[in-house]
Amino acid sequence: MADARPIVSEAPRTPLAPATPPAPPPLLVPAAEAARLLGISRALLYSMHASGQLGPMSVAFGRRKLWIVEELRAWTENNPPCPPRAEWAKRDRP
Repeated sequence: MADARPIVSEAPRTPLAPATPPAPPPLLVPAAEAARLLGISRALLYSMHASGQLGPMSVAFGRRKLWIVEELRAWTENNPPCPPRAEWAKRDRP
C-alpha cells in the first residue's frame, strides 16, 4: 500500500523584518550609572563631587544631576588620571 501521509502545503516564506539597530549609548547618565562607570559607590561620587575631587561637573535637568559620559571617560584617561576639578577645569577643550 502506498504511503498515506497527508499532503501539507508550506506557507509562503515571508522575509524577516529588518533588525532594528541597537540604541546608541547614552550621552548623559545619572549618579548611579556615573558611579558604576567609575567603579565607585554613588555616595563616594557625591562626596567627591561636593569636595571638588571629581573633575567633571554635573549638568542639572530640573532636580536631576547628570554627568556627561565622554567627560567621565576623558577624566579617567587623562594624564595624570583623575585630576581634581580645579585642574580639570583649566584643561584645553576640543
